[in-house]
Amino acid sequence: MEDVVTHEKGVELFEIKAWLDKRYTPSDMEKISAKLSPEARNILLAPVGNEWYPIELVREIYNTIHEVLKDKDPRALVDYGRFSAEESTSGLLKFLMKFIDMDAVIKRMKAFWKHYHKGGKITSSELLEEKGRKKRIISFHGYDAGEPACLAPEGYLAVIGQRAGGKNVKVVKRECIHKGDDMCSWEVSWE
Repeated sequence: MEDVVTHEKGVELFEIKAWLDKRYTPSDMEKISAKLSPEARNILLAPVGNEWYPIELVREIYNTIHEVLKDKDPRALVDYGRFSAEESTSGLLKFLMKFIDMDAVIKRMKAFWKHYHKGGKITSSELLEEKGRKKRIISFHGYDAGEPACLAPEGYLAVIGQRAGGKNVKVVKRECIHKGDDMCSWEVSWE
């Protein structure tokens, strides 16, 4: 496996487009599209779920979405993360998640990483318990889809935690490659 993510699966871009279509106006989509390079615009407007797309174009899409939406909602990509988690855990999977706990879900994330990213990796710390709360640190290594993309895991991890039965799930950003750290990490805690 490569040290850095070079490509991302189109399913994520498909979810980004669905989120934009559902949560924002056609005018917002036009503004975003107009600021993208032709290659990134084509990917955003017609993503193919099973294709692999260069991380540079994914980064351009995240950065442009943030640039266009930040005045309306500076944390819009947190909402995208929630949306993505809700979509990926709907139907039968939503039902099945009731039978596994938050810690088991976190452990399984490592297995799913390679299905959506070429290169990089996801790790988690040992499970800690403190004052009635469990917590783990989730870290992305070699993943740079731009600083705005760092907002999405906050929403994603919160919804996954809730769907896995976690109570009072909290997600706090700990480290960021865009702030000089070696990785991006989030502390996920729950009761």
